Amino acid sequence: TYFKNFDVIAGMSILPKHVYGDVEKSKKMTRTLIGSGPYKLDKFDRGNLIVLKRNDAWYGFNDDAWKGQFNFATINMRFYKDENAILERAKKGELDYVDLRPEAFVKKTEGAPWGKTVIKHKVENSAPKSYGFVGWNFRRELFQDRDVRIALAHLMNRDEMNKKFRYNMAELATGPTYLKSEYSSKVTKPLLYNPKLATEMLAKSGWKDSDKDGLLDKTVNGKKNSFRFTLIHPNKDNEKYWTMYKEDLKKVGIEMEIKYLEWNSFLKIMDEGNFDAVSLAWGGGDITWDPKQIWHSASAVPGGSNFIGYKNPEIDKLIDEARQTLDENKRRKLLINVYEKIAADAPYVFMFNDKFEFYANSSKIQTPAETFKYSIGRDYWWMKP
Repeated sequence: TYFKNFDVIAGMSILPKHVYGDVEKSKKMTRTLIGSGPYKLDKFDRGNLIVLKRNDAWYGFNDDAWKGQFNFATINMRFYKDENAILERAKKGELDYVDLRPEAFVKKTEGAPWGKTVIKHKVENSAPKSYGFVGWNFRRELFQDRDVRIALAHLMNRDEMNKKFRYNMAELATGPTYLKSEYSSKVTKPLLYNPKLATEMLAKSGWKDSDKDGLLDKTVNGKKNSFRFTLIHPNKDNEKYWTMYKEDLKKVGIEMEIKYLEWNSFLKIMDEGNFDAVSLAWGGGDITWDPKQIWHSASAVPGGSNFIGYKNPEIDKLIDEARQTLDENKRRKLLINVYEKIAADAPYVFMFNDKFEFYANSSKIQTPAETFKYSIGRDYWWMKP
């Protein structure tokens, strides 16, 4: 009995039988989207624009449970790759809502029209928080040594990154879900920048600069290997983090190549498992944590979310037991144990949990509050008459 069975059933959408009843026909309907929600898909321009129109025939508009929600007649979702382009369009009144990064909130949204026709917000709530990470490919012999992975975490100067790039508005992540989650361990501490300890751990694992060429090396089966690897990433905005990391690695004799990839190429390489290290982020997910998708060995398959190939039979057993445990207190203890064991294994360098959510909206948007407990409440917003 899966503890989230009710959530799964309650979250199922009603689909029209006359459209999707023919399974073979529906398989070919890759550009058709018909559901039973408050909006209809009006336009789809791949990579540029999605237009949703309010579905006035939706049953929920006559149900008090949905009162006050879904007030916009039309929602235009526009896609931009460049943050500066987004901010310029917001300033011109072409965008009514934008997410902001800490750097944009502090440095790029000062002076008019910010605070007048574009209102920016910094709010704190209990929503699950995302975390970025650097993941090590366990298929590579280099990253199968736990001490090496921990040493690499100790060489990531997250405190300095937090000061320089996030204006101290983030917390250092310690493990595989957000810090304020009831499933996170309060005894697990972040792996802090400590090059001396990292060097000692690497030496213990056999990595020393034996030929004095500035690179650590290790002889395995009669062959000398230098400590080199490539980090792939899909986001140029984050490259400053990896440049700092690269310089700190170089100081102790490790060479890291930074390789930016377009999203489709990035996904292909991840699915193939053909990489050394990868930078990405996971969303906050649900309040009730189920780690199977990312951390169970059953997910370490092509196309799976466990793309680093992490496999730990003890973790698998604890996850399986937790998923079958309906008693919330017992399940929480099992999952805190999972959190602690994964953190101790250091399969990722867990980066940051943001303390706040940053966003901006045009003055035409009206809101009942800056934030609710678990979200900023966009579904309750409306347009000023």
